[in-house]
Amino acid sequence: RKEMLGEVFKVILDPEQIKAKKEKLGARRFEIQLLKNDIGNNTRLIEKFSGCISLFDDIVSVHTALAPSDSLPPEGDCDLKYLYDRNTLSAIRDACAIADLAATNYGHSVGVVIHNSLSYREFSECPYYNTLVTSFIGDLLRDYKGVEIWIENVTPIHMGECIHLKNGCITDSSDIARHLREIFGNRIGSVFDVCHAVITHRMLKEITGKSVLADIYKGFSDTCKEVHFANAKEFGMKPGQHGCGFREDNEKDVEELKTYLFLCMTYFPAAYLCYEISEKDYIKCDAVSETLKIIQKLHN
Repeated sequence: RKEMLGEVFKVILDPEQIKAKKEKLGARRFEIQLLKNDIGNNTRLIEKFSGCISLFDDIVSVHTALAPSDSLPPEGDCDLKYLYDRNTLSAIRDACAIADLAATNYGHSVGVVIHNSLSYREFSECPYYNTLVTSFIGDLLRDYKGVEIWIENVTPIHMGECIHLKNGCITDSSDIARHLREIFGNRIGSVFDVCHAVITHRMLKEITGKSVLADIYKGFSDTCKEVHFANAKEFGMKPGQHGCGFREDNEKDVEELKTYLFLCMTYFPAAYLCYEISEKDYIKCDAVSETLKIIQKLHN
């Protein structure tokens, strides 16, 4: 299989999963996904990382912890909006510690991916949020010299016990990254999550009748360091609809993949392309494998 430029594969710190990605998908570059049980025990986390590091050819990024919506950090994920929360701060620093170790090992900076549900207006006009975010990111960049901070767009709706709307779903994460670059330079970037952007686009199109997907892509064009590549079914809110792969026997899937990939190559030609795709079995890797087959055919 011919490797795409900048191709990255997402894994947790599990040796069997890493080996499977390498053997079945030809994975060489990785994004490490931290989980709820990684939070707050830095010694154990470093031990887990040390047990896996010999299996990696390269590490591009570390994603801050994800967890169920009924657990801490607030709403389950690390988010720039919740930097007042002790668990969120701890989880982000854990991710930075691992990324800094990886940067030392591989001789290049490593991105730390943080979700963002702040609107740019909240960030730029509210002194509390502006000071909170700017101060904390400054501390991280000072304490972890090998780390970059990459801010990721989210979906418009939180589907936890209490359903509510979120900000940070259009171009806000890129706008905040652009603002912070004026202070911290190129160690700040964004992550463009295709699944999240597609869901946002579909909801806005239902309301306005206008397609905004290309505009959202364009808004990240000057800050994007990495793409999270996956599809969504409908609005991505039901089980099995979020972070989907693309099926080779589904004409609509193939056409959507072509569109999303074309926009990625148009607006983010220098960004990493990370396959962030849900699997029924992360050892078998069937969904990513089928997505790769479609991409391979497009580039032959």
